[in-house]
Amino acid sequence: MSRIRLNQEYRNKIANRMRVHLEQENTQEKEDYDNQKADQLEINDNAWSLAEKIVRRHYPMQDVEKAYYLQNKYPNVNTIAPDSCFHFHYMGMVEDRDYDNRPIMKEKNIEKHFDFRLKGSVEGESDSYSSDDNYGYALYRDEINAQEVVLREKAIVIQVMITMVMLYIVMK
Repeated sequence: MSRIRLNQEYRNKIANRMRVHLEQENTQEKEDYDNQKADQLEINDNAWSLAEKIVRRHYPMQDVEKAYYLQNKYPNVNTIAPDSCFHFHYMGMVEDRDYDNRPIMKEKNIEKHFDFRLKGSVEGESDSYSSDDNYGYALYRDEINAQEVVLREKAIVIQVMITMVMLYIVMK
């Protein structure tokens, strides 16, 4: 009876080569993705700079320096930490309906949430934290893939080094 071969290694090699080929192929979809990614990065940078201006206007540097001073002086004061999301509130006019179903303008507290983390969103309301990873991974896909390649290369180098050490021990 002959042995059944699954050829998993060959299938993985073919799949990897096909993936590399498809990723390098210039298509309309890839051009559209690159254009939208560039636009989104610009939108994120503009939103971040606007948020920074608003926060700097609300919290003068003298107050921030005092807070740093108190935080460094007392171990139980923990008021300043790096952050990547902002909640903005403002009073604005929104369209509403009266009792006769006629449109009226009404003043309302409007809240917007900007989250610049990998799983975050830029357009959401306060309770709309995105649990969907697609936005962040699509935006930073190339960077994530580059890091994975570097990690794979390091793992191969470590495997080779372990093999060399094992051979050295065996041959001793």
